[in-house]
This record gives sequence, structure tokens and C-alpha cells, in this order.
Amino acid sequence: MFAIMGATGNTGRKVVEALLRQGEHVRAITRDSLRAENLRILGVEAVCADPQDPTKLTEAFAGARAAFVMVPPYLTADDAWLESARVSRAIAHALRQAEVPHAVVLSSGGAHLASGAGIISTLRDLETELSQSGVRLTLLRAADFMENWGPLLPAVMADGSLPSVRSPLDGRFQAVSVADIGRIAAERLRAPLPNSTCILNLVGPAEYSPEEAAAALERILERPVRPVAVPVDTMIEMLRTYGVSGSYALGLAEVYRGLNDGSIGFESGVGEFVRGTITLEDALREMLNPVDRKGK
Repeated sequence: MFAIMGATGNTGRKVVEALLRQGEHVRAITRDSLRAENLRILGVEAVCADPQDPTKLTEAFAGARAAFVMVPPYLTADDAWLESARVSRAIAHALRQAEVPHAVVLSSGGAHLASGAGIISTLRDLETELSQSGVRLTLLRAADFMENWGPLLPAVMADGSLPSVRSPLDGRFQAVSVADIGRIAAERLRAPLPNSTCILNLVGPAEYSPEEAAAALERILERPVRPVAVPVDTMIEMLRTYGVSGSYALGLAEVYRGLNDGSIGFESGVGEFVRGTITLEDALREMLNPVDRKGK
């Protein structure tokens, strides 16, 4: 049995789906009882557990051959770092108490940085906590998610503009699809127990610029799409209007500043680079529903 945290989220759901395709027994862990019931309908064993509750997590991990673990985003928390640290400690405690032999960990490029990594530094904390748990680890240090373009697609549909905090607009950046992350995570969960901590740097089949993202949307929608540069400070203001806390918004802003100036990236000389197969155009097409693709 494999225990999967964040099973109803973007990435965890892809891990669950990939394991089910292989006929594996999956225990899906979620905070939402309604979503847990929806998972049960699909034939998945689903349990509700607060990721900050070490006792509940221990129960959820019990008997697992391996676990996929992650820190959920605390978008509205007054202190996103504090909330994330509680999750990291709970996961480490639960894995140890449940005697789970192997954990596949969703992390990020830049998680090795001691400072200047914004909200990614919460994943440095996660890696540190887990390294002291005695559990064998596979760290999936992922590039920026292709799916982060998703929340910006309504603007594309409204007026043909694609807002971008990535700059310059013709600069190419690493990105990976959550579907590739889910597939790779499932493969590593099913693989033999690693002899020591394994670090995988997950990237897509190519690098992409905001201009190339706009061009891909033009091909999908068969209408003009233009990339529009959005200052990081403007992004903070936009996030705040949608209820994102100042703590999280500032942490995310530091991430994008670091990605744009190159100070945030993968640890030099560390880990194996693994390329996904899903292109940015594939990911964008999946994010747009059939009505949108027809331009109606």
C-alpha cells in the first residue's frame, strides 16, 4: 500500500492516478472529508488527516510500503513559514512512528538555499526535518510548475493578454508539468528502496519563455495572444486582493525575483536531472476546457 498526501491537490492527485493505473493499492490522505468520499467512490482508500497532526498522520501512514509527502500551501496564513514548519515536523514524526521505509518528497529547485529563496525555504525546512527521521528519502526537486500559468488563463480568454511575472518575456525558463511529477513520483514509490537519499531535479522536455507560452496559446485557441510583463510588486497587490496573506505573497514574490535573476535554481552538481515528456503546449491544452479551446 502507498500513502499519498495532498491526494486531492494538483500534484498528489496525479500521483494517485499514476499508481491506480498500475493497479496499486492507494491510501489517499486529504484534509477534506467531502473530497475523501469522492476518492472512495473511485475505489481508493481515503482518510482525513490534518497534515499538522502527527498522531493522525501516523495512523494514515501505518502499514505503507512508501509514502508521498508534501507541505500544502498556506495561502491565507498570517505566518506561512510557521504553519509549514508544523507540517514538516508532523510528517517526520509520523513517518518515524509508522516505520515507513521510504518517502518520496515533493520539494523544489532552490530548496538547498539558506536564504533568498522566499516560500521555497519552507521546503528546505522539510528536507532538513526528514533527513533526521531515519527514513530513506527520494527528494523530487521540481522546477516551476507549468500549471502556474493556469490562474492567468481567464485574462487570455477575456482580452488576449497573458500576464507574466517571469521576465524578460523572451527569456527561457525551466518548467515541469504536475502530470510528469506524478508519474515520476509513482515510479519512485514502486521502485526498490534506495540505499541512501536520492535527489532528482525534475524539468520539462524543454525550457520556455512567456512569449512561447503566448504562442502556444495562440495555436490552441486560434486567436492572437500577447504576453504582458507584470512587475512582481503588482503581483503582490493582485494576490492580496484575492485573499492571499501578506506573508505568503511576499514569500512568493521573492521566489519570482530569484527565478528571474537566476539566484534561485537547482543545486550545482547535486542530483540527477530527469526530463518529463509533457510540453508546455500539452499542459496548457489540458488546462483549457473544450469550450475555451473552441473560443466560444
